[in-house]
Amino acid sequence: MAGIARKRPGQEWEERIGQYGMIMLRLRTAEMLAFPAMVCGLRACRRARWCQRVFVDDQMPVCCGMLTDEQQQAYDTFLVAAAQVYEAAHRGEYGILYRLVIDRLKDDFRAVTDIVRNALPPGDNGHAHLDAALRARARIDAAAALKRPAGRTGA
Repeated sequence: MAGIARKRPGQEWEERIGQYGMIMLRLRTAEMLAFPAMVCGLRACRRARWCQRVFVDDQMPVCCGMLTDEQQQAYDTFLVAAAQVYEAAHRGEYGILYRLVIDRLKDDFRAVTDIVRNALPPGDNGHAHLDAALRARARIDAAAALKRPAGRTGA
């Protein structure tokens, strides 16, 4: 179906984060979900287990064109969460970053923060902001563990 433009996930974030940030987030999200190794049709991507190619027209990893609906939904969910954390970390918006890492990202915070950490440029202040938010999350988790009764594993 030539001529039909598909909507790029995270397209609305590109204005806020920038082209470099969104390309890196798209690549790192696909890699976190193991798409280059599991779905990509390019041998180089499968062997390296990381994205080697991006479409020029829509700046999406090649493997994203080969996803099932369920995989695409998971990719979109992680990409939007990572874009929110990336923006807050990169701009130094501590309040938003803490709320995202501590309150909103209950189960997937480690995966999302790893995506963002690998997408941020080297030497960016966002790394320090992300570390501070993760330390706060660790303190809250430790305090919650102390409140649990002894002998219970939580299962």
